[in-house]
Amino acid sequence: MTTNAVIHEMFEELKSKLQAMEDKIDSRTEINDPSKEDKEKQRQQDRQSAERILRQIAGHLEAIQRETGSVRADMKDLETRFSLKLEEHREIQHQQYRLKTTRRTTIQSFILLTFFLVGSIPINICQSEKISRMRGNDWKYRYIRMNKGITEKELTQLDSLLYVN
Repeated sequence: MTTNAVIHEMFEELKSKLQAMEDKIDSRTEINDPSKEDKEKQRQQDRQSAERILRQIAGHLEAIQRETGSVRADMKDLETRFSLKLEEHREIQHQQYRLKTTRRTTIQSFILLTFFLVGSIPINICQSEKISRMRGNDWKYRYIRMNKGITEKELTQLDSLLYVN
């Protein structure tokens, strides 16, 4: 039940009790038979006090309504702020996840490349030796063609020259 409904119900209950009190006062005054003017004064005083109480209740009701509106506006503002902060938090978490994933991928790539480089060093050494031998054979072939053939003794001398140096 809302605050306004409770206050309205209290207001109606107070009104009915005041009416019952007036009726009771009227019935007693008839029995005691006081003067009509006294009755009328008493009724007027009762009505004035009832109206004063009703005005006070109406003032309190208006204050409660204003406060309720203010509280609702504050709640909506807090809800908006909270949803923005929640969205920011989710975005930050997503970025942190992406950074962790990127960092992990980078480290894995670095380790893989390191293994590849370390593994390729012996292969490069073997290829270098092979190329060096081929270069020597190339020089021998060119020398032989330039001289239009050589003897076995000259070939042995050529081999000793190329492989020593």
